[in-house]
Amino acid sequence: MEDDVLALYKVANKDIVDIIEKFNLTAKTRKRGIVYKRYYLYHVLTSRRFLTCSMTGKFFGKDHSTVIHGLKLHDYWWKVKDMNYLTEINPIHELLKNEKISDGKFGFEVQHLGEEETKVIITGNFDWRVLEKLPSRMSKEELTKIFKEHGKNERGIYSVNE
Repeated sequence: MEDDVLALYKVANKDIVDIIEKFNLTAKTRKRGIVYKRYYLYHVLTSRRFLTCSMTGKFFGKDHSTVIHGLKLHDYWWKVKDMNYLTEINPIHELLKNEKISDGKFGFEVQHLGEEETKVIITGNFDWRVLEKLPSRMSKEELTKIFKEHGKNERGIYSVNE
């Protein structure tokens, strides 16, 4: 059962799996570049993709305590802007900057501009007059609320703001 869940998570996070394979991040090594990239991906999987530490560790063949340790070090190096760390993770950061999600009806392009700011481009069949009324900056909660309401109402997203 647990292997089936891991397989589903790997399908949902194919971009991360590809990066892990590209940089051989499952290798049993303490090379700084490999370790730093792992720590950054621990952060991405737990904070942006909302996986548990145990599930995140399974992507790399590690246990949850290793992930917790890596998250603490990532937070520290990110906070102090350690140049060695930032240089090593830059290729991964650049690969993950633009994420595209589409269900055929709506499309989302997510561009991570930093730790606290993300640009989201939404495509789909929306009434442009209503979209003009939306603020240019929105919190994650505000955006989530709009799409939850949209899912409940057949008339479309514009009905939330009328």
